[in-house]
Amino acid sequence: MMKNKAILLCGVSFAAILLGCGRNSHDQTHAGHAHEGAHTSHGVEFKEGQGLTIPSITREMLGVQIVDVAEGKATRRIDLPLRVFKLEKSGNESVLLASGPIDTNLVGFLQPGTEVTIAAGGSTLGKVIRTESASVRLTGLAEVVVQLSVADNVPIGAFLDGKVTVTTKDDVVLIPRQALLKTAEGHFAYVVNGNHLFRTKIGVGGQEGDSVEVTDGLYSGDRVVLQPIMSLWLAELQAIRGGKACADGH
Repeated sequence: MMKNKAILLCGVSFAAILLGCGRNSHDQTHAGHAHEGAHTSHGVEFKEGQGLTIPSITREMLGVQIVDVAEGKATRRIDLPLRVFKLEKSGNESVLLASGPIDTNLVGFLQPGTEVTIAAGGSTLGKVIRTESASVRLTGLAEVVVQLSVADNVPIGAFLDGKVTVTTKDDVVLIPRQALLKTAEGHFAYVVNGNHLFRTKIGVGGQEGDSVEVTDGLYSGDRVVLQPIMSLWLAELQAIRGGKACADGH
């Protein structure tokens, strides 16, 4: 937590210096006439639909790093809210059955036999025995049925938290976690667009370790900024606002 605060404060401080805390009105007026249709501040320029243009020397000061968007296998963690609904015989033993709703796009990852980790008075293992689609028409969600051992001493009607970890069969688009910008408006990445750095909204799938799966907005072969994402975002905000980086105490 302290590390994140330090990074944010560093980004805010740098943006304030870079974008000119305390610029006078004459400087702001001059900058506005010099770049019609663009927002500029101390060499940093922002154009709608194109993104940020940052001089080479400023990029060096910021330590801007660019990486290629890659493809590879991704790990997905799926949360399964379950409720025990039945005790039944399976061969020579008794087993418990639990079920819960799942998004239809996750059905393919929950094949019969898939292991499910269940928190039930300690970590235990269950397995998927089937998925059902009868409820999709009514709720928009499918249903997964999980089997677990009676030895876990879980009563009928109990609610359980299940988790499944799966790896994608096909390669997916991946970016480093560092390249992901999370805001109140969603997830973004800064994509290299000629001489500009364009903040692009992306869809995010699974996140495992240092990699993030991108489901929409990027393609293999694109190039994105690895760091410093927060400084670029603050620079963009300040450029759009005409370089007014500081709170006005008057």
